[in-house]
Amino acid sequence: MQRVLFIYNRHAGKNKTWASLSDIINAMTEQDCLVTTYPTQYRGDAGEAIVRWSGDFDRVVVAGGDGTLSEAVAGAPPAQPPCLGDIPAGRPPTTLPKILNLPLDSLTDLAVTAVTGVPCTHDMGRFNGQPFLYVAAFGAFTEIAYSTPQKNKTFWATTPMCWRWSKSLSSIKPYHIKVESEDQTIEGDYLYGMVSN
Repeated sequence: MQRVLFIYNRHAGKNKTWASLSDIINAMTEQDCLVTTYPTQYRGDAGEAIVRWSGDFDRVVVAGGDGTLSEAVAGAPPAQPPCLGDIPAGRPPTTLPKILNLPLDSLTDLAVTAVTGVPCTHDMGRFNGQPFLYVAAFGAFTEIAYSTPQKNKTFWATTPMCWRWSKSLSSIKPYHIKVESEDQTIEGDYLYGMVSN
C-alpha cells in the first residue's frame, strides 16, 4: 500500500472544484493508497507541510493552481525531494500539465495519474534564490497575478484584464539587469523580463 500525502488549496479553482473532493480521494484510495489529506491554511503552507511531513509518505500529491504547486516545489527538500504528483485545479489550466500530457478533463483521472504515473525528473530553475518549474518573471504587469484577491481570480481568468493593466501603467519602472552566458553579455534597462525553463 502506498502512503500518500494529499495537499490541496481549497481556495483554488472554481467553487465547484472541491465538490468532487470525496471522488478525488476515493480515486487515489482505489489505487491501493492510504491517503492523508491536508487543506492548506495560508500562503506558503503547502511548502511548509512538505517540509514537515513528506518524509513519512511515499508520494505527495498537490492540488491547486500554479501558486500551490510552486509552494510545494519550493518546500521540497533538495537533498531528498519527494515524488510529487500534481492535480491542476486552478483556472485556467496551466502550461506544465499540458506539457506533461495530463488528463485535464477529469479531476479523478488526474488523481489516478498522480499516484500511478511513472515518476520522471524535471529541471528546476532558480530566480533570486527562489526555485521555479517553468517560468519566473519580473517587471510590468507581473504583480497583477499576486495582487488580485484569490476570490476574484476565477472571474479575472475569463475576463479581459485591460483595466487592471492600465491602472498599473503609472507604476511601471525599468529594471537594470545584466545577463551573462558563455558566449555573450546583455545589459540594459528593461520593463519586463522572463526566465523560462
